[in-house]
Amino acid sequence: MEPFSPSRPGCPACERESQPGRTRCAWCGAKLPHVPVADAALSCPVCEGSPLRSEAREGWACRVCDRCGGLWMGWPTLQRLERKFRSASSQAARSPRSLAPARNPLEDTPFYRQCPECLRQMARRRYQRVSRAVVDVCVGHGIWLDRDELEHVLAFLESGGLARSEEHWSELEREEREEAKKIAKILRDARNSAAQ
Repeated sequence: MEPFSPSRPGCPACERESQPGRTRCAWCGAKLPHVPVADAALSCPVCEGSPLRSEAREGWACRVCDRCGGLWMGWPTLQRLERKFRSASSQAARSPRSLAPARNPLEDTPFYRQCPECLRQMARRRYQRVSRAVVDVCVGHGIWLDRDELEHVLAFLESGGLARSEEHWSELEREEREEAKKIAKILRDARNSAAQ
């Protein structure tokens, strides 16, 4: 077994190699030294072992797999990109890009990928819940986009998709409040009839 090296993520207690982004050793449970994930080598969740290379794009950065064309984007980067489109959409609505239709996610055999940073299983969901693009999401770290999904996400953002998403969430919250009021009334009525 190789000794612990600060340049390679590993456990100083048991000297076993660990995955980037973990805070505790999977073998002995010891606290691991912090190694910034940006400096760690990340692997593609699709190609299993293919490295993700850093790439700068129009004012934002991501990690790209040269083999499958997939893209890893951390939450801070995604939020920056969404802010850019939110401010642009408030100034003027853009016409949507003409794209090939997004694949129907219901036709795909669902499989779940591991987050490149923490190696936990990611959830598959529609981007912003109303987009046609289905992305893999790690709540703690970011999203994985397959080869053509970035174009669909950008088209969604350019066409004012964030506003549609916010309307969708507002409607869901309103429905939940109404349902909670109904349940509270049923419980109140049941309590009153039991007291009589």
